[in-house]
Amino acid sequence: MSFSFVHADETDRRDGLFDFSELNWFGSVTTTYLDSSGEVTFHGTTESIYGGTPTIKMDDGRSVSLAVGFETGDGWRLSGDLGYMTTNSGTSAVFGIDDRADDTFVLDAEVESLVFMLNGSYDFDIGLDRFTPFFKAGVGVARNETKSAILDVSYDSLIWNGTVFDDQRLEGYAYPRGKTTEFAWNIGAGIRMALSERFELSMAYALMDLGDTATETDGAGDALAFKDLTSQQLQLGLDFRF
Repeated sequence: MSFSFVHADETDRRDGLFDFSELNWFGSVTTTYLDSSGEVTFHGTTESIYGGTPTIKMDDGRSVSLAVGFETGDGWRLSGDLGYMTTNSGTSAVFGIDDRADDTFVLDAEVESLVFMLNGSYDFDIGLDRFTPFFKAGVGVARNETKSAILDVSYDSLIWNGTVFDDQRLEGYAYPRGKTTEFAWNIGAGIRMALSERFELSMAYALMDLGDTATETDGAGDALAFKDLTSQQLQLGLDFRF
């Protein structure tokens, strides 16, 4: 859900890429549901010695962002957006591979991202009073942190027979937090529907990429890497003009 504040005076669209003769400033708040296509992999001492650890998919998340910007007289909007996003891992049990095919892994992880974007959008005039389709894109930086990474493992593979791990479990193991700063980008499209002179509803689909991150390495030399934190986003907004 987004709330935008824009000067109500309308300006004519003029020839040229941008018309800066009159600028209408706006602010916005946006909330988003997202589905991540990132993945988590195991790295370090245990993986290098025994192998067989699985790749675990990232799942859904939420975000909220604040924006300040302006729109020109020819359909362009330019803004700076500051967003907070959380993305979660899938928590279903996943089997290992090869010699660890009978071991099961359950990961409960969350990545927290603080994102700054410079966004631009363009409104298409299709001759309808109430409906305005738009295209948008932006680039920026993301500060990604592994807020939590809790692992449960059931050791049932033959590789562990005769060791202390045979028929044993690792429960509630927490990897240390880690942070990275990454290049970020987004691209999307949507449509706004005018409810009155001041209110609009908007719906948009966007693709966002926040790069990678990882936990810190623990005392045993192990870590988790979170790769390709790309998400599909569904955005529903309510805009207010003044």
